[in-house]
Amino acid sequence: MRWPRFELKIIDRYVVTEMMGPFLFGVCTFTLLFMSVDTFMRAARLIADASQGIKVAALFVLASIPAVLAYAFPMSSLLACLLAFGRLSSESEVVAMKAGGISLYRIALPGLVMTILLSIVAWYLIDQVAPQANYQRDNIVV
Repeated sequence: MRWPRFELKIIDRYVVTEMMGPFLFGVCTFTLLFMSVDTFMRAARLIADASQGIKVAALFVLASIPAVLAYAFPMSSLLACLLAFGRLSSESEVVAMKAGGISLYRIALPGLVMTILLSIVAWYLIDQVAPQANYQRDNIVV
């Protein structure tokens, strides 16, 4: 029995490439937005205390990142899908692909696969990584 060979076609690479820029922008933006509300203020409070230093505040911020990323990934993938397919549609590339005989489902498949993979990563972060990181973060602030 031969295992199926998964090859990325040109359309898959094109759509995923279109989505990567907005996705990375969304991850950075949502992470900074979520962390600016509580985490950076608590880290500034740690630095302001005479007993805590910058190293402790940096460890606190780093331990807060996994929980925030678990929430930033789904929103960033939505942002990436909206911006990428909006740009493809505005430049009539979706119309050109459909005229070339590619179905709309096939055009949307790379976005769907990328979103499912990111959901699995977010689930892993929420289930495995974030509880340990939150425990370490809570032990820093004593």
